[in-house]
Amino acid sequence: IFANTLGMIIFAVIFSNRTKEMKTTKERDKYLIELERKKQELKIARDIQRSFLPESTPRLEGIELSVSNLSAWEVGGDFYDFIPITKNKWGLVIADVSGKGIPAALFMALSRTIIHASTVGKSTVANSIEQANKLIFENSKSGAFVTLFYGIIDSKKKTIKYVNAGHNPPLMLKSASKD
Repeated sequence: IFANTLGMIIFAVIFSNRTKEMKTTKERDKYLIELERKKQELKIARDIQRSFLPESTPRLEGIELSVSNLSAWEVGGDFYDFIPITKNKWGLVIADVSGKGIPAALFMALSRTIIHASTVGKSTVANSIEQANKLIFENSKSGAFVTLFYGIIDSKKKTIKYVNAGHNPPLMLKSASKD
């Protein structure tokens, strides 16, 4: 009787452990599937965000532009844009939304759209960014903010007029010659 009872107890423990293991395996598999789905969503979000960035820099006679964007996370709030003003003038935006990840990426998309709409075709930097700032502020319900540098490059006059709205200044290299 003792041996049978001991055998039944051991069997019950083994059966209970196996049941818990199966449940844990199911939960792990469910978690891994969800994790993979979220990774795919982040990849899609990264691809969409990258599609917001210009594919190339505009060709401006006598001026060479170069840009690079490396996000700290899969998605983030950094962006740049080139905005056509006239044949010889291009707007240049370099910006960073506060925070990281999906919230920053969403606010980046909103900010980029507002800045682009507020500056396209306008030849004054101050008025363009003043309007963009007002619209971004009115639409910022989360407390997020954006810092930016916006300049209008005139390739004919070889000048840049700009406004810096709390952003680190960009790097500008000048050639030694006057050409």
